[in-house]
Amino acid sequence: MTIGERIAALRKKAGLSQEKLAALIGVSRQAIGKWEADLSLPGIDNLQELAAVLQVSCDELITGAAPAGRAEDGNEQIALESVRELFTQKEQADRQRTRRQFLFSLLPSLLACALALGSLAVGCISFFRMQALEERITGLDTTIAGLQNPVYIGPNTGSTAEQSSVIADFDRSYTLLPGGDSVQLRVSVLPKNLAEGQSARFSLIADGQNLTVPASAEGGEFWAELEIPLTNDFNSFKVSFLLDRPDGGTEQELLFTEAEFLTQYTLYLVLEPEDFSARPQSDGSWMVGGRMALTVECCENRYPVSGVLELVIDGKTVQTEQMDERIFDSVTGGEDAAIEQAAAVCGFTSYHNFKLSRYTASGADAIILRATLTDNLGKEHTAQWTAADGD
Repeated sequence: MTIGERIAALRKKAGLSQEKLAALIGVSRQAIGKWEADLSLPGIDNLQELAAVLQVSCDELITGAAPAGRAEDGNEQIALESVRELFTQKEQADRQRTRRQFLFSLLPSLLACALALGSLAVGCISFFRMQALEERITGLDTTIAGLQNPVYIGPNTGSTAEQSSVIADFDRSYTLLPGGDSVQLRVSVLPKNLAEGQSARFSLIADGQNLTVPASAEGGEFWAELEIPLTNDFNSFKVSFLLDRPDGGTEQELLFTEAEFLTQYTLYLVLEPEDFSARPQSDGSWMVGGRMALTVECCENRYPVSGVLELVIDGKTVQTEQMDERIFDSVTGGEDAAIEQAAAVCGFTSYHNFKLSRYTASGADAIILRATLTDNLGKEHTAQWTAADGD
């Protein structure tokens, strides 16, 4: 059981809601939620407050094992072994996130190679993280008495948020909206200093457009939801936090930027001739046919479930090839979930043959090879090649 699971179990045993527990120890409800979900760890001062309210020792809260004895003065020292356990739990959570992030960063053209090197890369990351962890634990031997002071051990340790003049922490999450044409961004900020009655806004700037929405205040945090259309105008954008000061001024800070945002939510299709030709004949007709390659780059949120290729001449479909369902099995099925997800992120290339035949055509630009794929959300994606593009 993790420390977050223990906090949740002890809170429920004590008959406390997240809001009530947060009020008793002087933090926000969101902080309690993050601790229980193991998204961040409480500081040492908060551990002591939690232990007191939940009527357990700090050692028991961290490790799950009750100590042999308990200090009578109610201000017990936290054992070095418990702190070691706390850091170990954080290291395990970081290692899991590292594995997931590494998997979804695989490049389409290097799928096989990247999967083979994945375990080595994760091993290297874990090795250096473990070295840093041991150095931190060694330093605790000489400073254990100072652990009564606040220590923050959270996901933004060492991040620019800690060096910020305005914010102490922030979170963001994306949700693909029904229909698949836009994405909802939810962003929340915990300011470092907040006066009563202060208001705030969030700004999203994309391709010269500036979308500003007022922030809602809750538990000492500000949050807002912004809808981002899946169009080229919003392919790259940046999000900032604006805090209105009591004197009428505004403090502004850039939270994050997103580049090539559409690649996370869009299928990309490319048609290229492998051995396909469209050649005019002396009698005015055209000989058309051959082998065509269709390359599909998928994303985490969308993958194709069916597809068809059509040879169209002067607006009339003269040949049709339905794509084999087994092509899509590589991105929608399989026993290994990790391989399935990697394939969905990276995509595939399929090859399709069209019978070489003689046709009457008004010109090269009237000879079109079109691919249409339907994704898991029911949306169609197309790509086409024309004889005018060259053989």
